[in-house]
Amino acid sequence: MKAYTISGLGADERVFQKLDIGYETIHLSWIKPKNRETLGAYAKRLAERIDQSEPFVLIGVSFGGMIATEICDFLKPQKVFLISSAQTRRDLNTIFRLVGRTGLFPLLPTSFFNPKPEHVAKIFGILPKNKPLLFEILKDSDRSFAQWAVHQIANWKNTTLRPEIVMIHGADDLVISCPKRPDVLTLENTGHAMIIDRASDINLLIKNVLNTQEHNL
Repeated sequence: MKAYTISGLGADERVFQKLDIGYETIHLSWIKPKNRETLGAYAKRLAERIDQSEPFVLIGVSFGGMIATEICDFLKPQKVFLISSAQTRRDLNTIFRLVGRTGLFPLLPTSFFNPKPEHVAKIFGILPKNKPLLFEILKDSDRSFAQWAVHQIANWKNTTLRPEIVMIHGADDLVISCPKRPDVLTLENTGHAMIIDRASDINLLIKNVLNTQEHNL
């Protein structure tokens, strides 16, 4: 079995450098969105690299988790792990839903899509020792992709909870608040950057879920 990873908005495979779940991991790098492309259509193009001839799981962080959820509409992963992400529109913070509902997206300032690294670090709640990695990732981010992605987040319509999806969330996440559902695996004292800060705990949670699934087969 292989694990396909999808990073968060403005990030790349470097956020998964501490991921170790015992399976080969393949990163699905971002591709350029087409003009007026929907999230579902984009997810289909991104998923073309997935080998469907063998079992696989998806691991998506933040916006990447939303993409992974969309992929569930047309592929059959064994499990989908959403880290610091949303499974439905209701999981998104109010500001995202408000922007989408009111059509305020065109009024967002340019600085919204190119925030200062220190501000991002504060909102993400990342540990000081991991700031250099975050700053390097932000330096290489694509502003035009960010604009498209934020528009997709604000207008996301999904309301379906799927049994194959496992949510892992930080209790102190300020970007996407931790959903108040009993099925969400919650890590205390960590925020939106927990894929970097708490990778060892996330590895353990994912391994436990996969081991339980194998024993039940």
